[in-house]
Amino acid sequence: MHELTHVYRKGYGIMINKSTIAAGFALLAVIAIAASPAMGGSLDFIYDNTGYWGDYADQNDDVYYLTMVEVSSTDYSAIAGGLAARSGGGLDAITTTDQVNWNIQTINNNSNTYSMLYREDSDFPDYLGVRADGGLDRIYAEDYVNWTTSSISSDSYLHVRRHWGGMYGDNVYIVAVRTDGTLELLEQAEENGPFLSSIISTDQYVSTSFHLEGLIDLEGFIAVRADGDLELFSEIYDEHGNSIGWTSTFYAAGNYTHASHSEGSLYALGPDGVDDFWTVPDTVVHVSDNSYANFGTWQEERLAITSDGKLDLLDNGISRLHSRHRYVAMADGMAIRSQNQYWPGDLNEDLVVDITDLNMVLAAWGKTPNDDHVNVPLADTNLDGIIDITDLNTVLIDWGKTGFKQ
Repeated sequence: MHELTHVYRKGYGIMINKSTIAAGFALLAVIAIAASPAMGGSLDFIYDNTGYWGDYADQNDDVYYLTMVEVSSTDYSAIAGGLAARSGGGLDAITTTDQVNWNIQTINNNSNTYSMLYREDSDFPDYLGVRADGGLDRIYAEDYVNWTTSSISSDSYLHVRRHWGGMYGDNVYIVAVRTDGTLELLEQAEENGPFLSSIISTDQYVSTSFHLEGLIDLEGFIAVRADGDLELFSEIYDEHGNSIGWTSTFYAAGNYTHASHSEGSLYALGPDGVDDFWTVPDTVVHVSDNSYANFGTWQEERLAITSDGKLDLLDNGISRLHSRHRYVAMADGMAIRSQNQYWPGDLNEDLVVDITDLNMVLAAWGKTPNDDHVNVPLADTNLDGIIDITDLNTVLIDWGKTGFKQ
């Protein structure tokens, strides 16, 4: 290992030869917890044409409410691009042609339980799946019907991102965070050939972004360190164009757990909120002070899942919290509900339906989003754009209920 010049305020400047062997590290508690499958529930789809905009006085900007429609009542633990992992084991491929009628195809030759699914853009459904035991699978269907599952590695992983040849050449690369926190590269030199493993860094990490193509002055990928800082990794080459290792430089300090990029911006989130690193170098916009657990996507927008399970739309440096249900995972317009949901009548989400919730409806009675009333976002229980008898009945039906709705 060779030390490189430190960059910015803090440096992790390292160059590690691809043949470096990982040293043993104690397992971080935060990594062990995150690696277990989520306690998920039913699956919702986000409709893109039934929401409305409301400008509320306490938000200083628009809040966009989206309609979430249940697609399947099966309990799921992970979701990516139309492939959902059942909490009890097995996979469902979920498709639709009209966003109304849904086809759920159970993949019969796979009964594994997965804690994470990831899909890279390709000409056919092609996924990576981190099994509950930590092993890594490839799951694909070249004809969109007949699915194949093959094991990439039986080692134990926490987080993976696939990087196709456009980043480093013609080979297929997978950047993976192992459950011991080290950062690994899995390289497939030939189509359908084996993946060769090498260690990128023996420091401690929790997640990575996918490749940063499209961001000004950035190449490679961002890794989120176990201490919450962001680190930029880039591959280095000799004079003949052969890869000889990696460089890493400090990118940003923070309390982050995940990083992702969309529309030319790099987002990083964690317990202290979301920051947006714009295409202008060294410029950071603090988007929200909410506490966040993970990212999701909807159409071309980036969504974030708050620590209490709400979905937050991140749009042009603005946080637009909008979901009423609680979720544990979300990708490509589909979201897995948490098994713990607030009662519909618990408007202020204090785990009891009482006079406070009733008064919130009465105070906003007859109001619409255009009235800028502070209670409209919560009192409009059916999101139809007006506070009326339907919202009042929702509170009365749930009157006296406490705790979460299971």
